[in-house]
Amino acid sequence: MTRGVAVLLTLLVLAAALFTGWYSNRRVLYFPPEFQKQVNDCELHGFQTREPVQDDFHAAWFSGVLADLEEPSLFQRPAGSPRSVRFTLIPSFHPPIAVRVETRDDGRLVMTERRLAPPDYDWERKGRFSGARVRLLSDDEARSLNSVLADSGLLEAASTGCSDGVIDGMSWIVETSDPEHGYRYHYRQWAQDEPVRDVGLHMLGLGGWDSLPPELRLLKLSTS
Repeated sequence: MTRGVAVLLTLLVLAAALFTGWYSNRRVLYFPPEFQKQVNDCELHGFQTREPVQDDFHAAWFSGVLADLEEPSLFQRPAGSPRSVRFTLIPSFHPPIAVRVETRDDGRLVMTERRLAPPDYDWERKGRFSGARVRLLSDDEARSLNSVLADSGLLEAASTGCSDGVIDGMSWIVETSDPEHGYRYHYRQWAQDEPVRDVGLHMLGLGGWDSLPPELRLLKLSTS
């Protein structure tokens, strides 16, 4: 076997492995299919509206973003698994960001922040994954996050999805997987809803607010 053929075969094997990982990640079921058959009440400018918890478009879009970020499915976690919370921010003109906090068996909380590399990002989400930042939360950070979650009521509230009457904007998604309450999903566009906004902003802060683009840092001012 010549050196050139050996190199080519090696590249083909690597390409096949990468494709297998990419394809298998997109077969992950991130959200319950029944969400598309459920409707919920949404408040828009003081008026009550009815919207599906999640439609086909959002299910495919959000699943693609989480797959691009190489995030696991919280919906498919085994029953009784320790609590896991994820906030996903999908801006219109910036790469998506996911901040996930997992509870370890010893009770400590571990934060994982993932994002796509900005130079390679485009609206078709073909951006290169830029890796993850992982760290243990301090006891104070853990207590603060648990307090925000308790105040929000999102752990036990029924899953909801509301567009806030906005066609385009920042998509805010809070997911929780809890041994007592199971899987919950809450989606808002521009996060006018206070519980989703408060949890999202808090988790962005855990991920490192200063590392965000300047336009996103203004969210803390515009939504407070």
